[in-house]
Amino acid sequence: MDALKTGVASSQGKTDAVTPSLALSALLPCLTSDTRDGYQCQRCRVILTNGRRSPRSAVVHHIEAHKGDMVLFYDLANLQAVGWQCHSGAIQSEEVLGYDSTLGLDGWPVDPRYPSAK
Repeated sequence: MDALKTGVASSQGKTDAVTPSLALSALLPCLTSDTRDGYQCQRCRVILTNGRRSPRSAVVHHIEAHKGDMVLFYDLANLQAVGWQCHSGAIQSEEVLGYDSTLGLDGWPVDPRYPSAK
């Protein structure tokens, strides 16, 4: 715990000087967006888990890409809790394609940006 107060422990056991407010400001958006979203994926609504090995591991997603804009990076309204599987699959696919490829119950795309919807 002292490493968090005075700095971040490095692999050699030394601490790199980091101010507590900087360390906390980096963690705060992650903690508050997960808490606000009830630890549920905002896409598929599964309960999110700790760790990195599960497809349901929590990932904080930037709704609008921040592209280095630190104000947008830390903007809580721009963050949502999603599962690793959704983030690595559907969300990244949407970002690359520019549209959501989900089909509705009628078999037609739900996203008006879908190429056949034009």
